[in-house]
Amino acid sequence: MRRTIFTLILLYSAVTASLAQVRVAPFLAYGEGINLWGIGAYAEVLFNDRVSFSPQFTLYFPENFDNNPRHSGWELNANMNYYVIRGDIGYLYGLEGLNFTTIRTRISTPVEDDVDNDGNLGFNFGIGTMVRVNDYLLPFVEGKYTAGSYSQATLIFGVKFQVGSGDLDYDY
Repeated sequence: MRRTIFTLILLYSAVTASLAQVRVAPFLAYGEGINLWGIGAYAEVLFNDRVSFSPQFTLYFPENFDNNPRHSGWELNANMNYYVIRGDIGYLYGLEGLNFTTIRTRISTPVEDDVDNDGNLGFNFGIGTMVRVNDYLLPFVEGKYTAGSYSQATLIFGVKFQVGSGDLDYDY
């Protein structure tokens, strides 16, 4: 079953990438609710000159490696971006979407290890901006708030890379 789902996702990604422009980005994130720094991967599929879809994955670093309790987590987001301002130098966009966050708390004692995994669904809304260095390199900053079972504000810093031979002049 997992192979079938993975194959379908890979096929969908290949078809979407051939029909639309795609950007990928590594980023650094800070989650205010979990109070941890993390790293992540970001993809953006542009559908037209104003709308894009951007799935992203963030893995938060453990708070302390040897102290109790030890917190860590990850989140998966699926956002739609709407570009409000499209200029020669920079862009401003709003975003909204779905979020799934998992928080893991581990308490170690000499007798036993107690691990608590908590998965939560939520809705994202926020704002982002990016600067056009050239046609293939776009540093960006995004701020979003996740509302739901586990609410937090997240700040993301990264660099988007244009994949393929597309030119931003055709997008915007």
